[in-house]
Amino acid sequence: MQVLNSSFGQASAFSRTSWAVKNKNDIRAVQVADRVSLVLASRRQEAAKSHLSPDVVEKIWRSMIEAFTELEMTINKDN
Repeated sequence: MQVLNSSFGQASAFSRTSWAVKNKNDIRAVQVADRVSLVLASRRQEAAKSHLSPDVVEKIWRSMIEAFTELEMTINKDN
C-alpha cells in the first residue's frame, strides 16, 4: 500500500510545485526518459517488497506520469 500512498504524495507535491511548469517550454523539458526509468524501477522494487504486482504498479505510475506530462504541456501552451 505504501507504493500507492507514494503516488498520492507525488500528486500532492506536483500541485505544490506546478509553478515550475511554466519554465518548461517543450516536451523534452517535461519528459525526462532517464528519470522516468529510475522512478519506474524504484516503484517496481517497492511493489515487489510489498507483495504487490510490479506490472500493475508500473502501469499506474506510467499513467500518472503521462497525465502530468500532458497537463504540463497544456499549461505551457496556455501561457
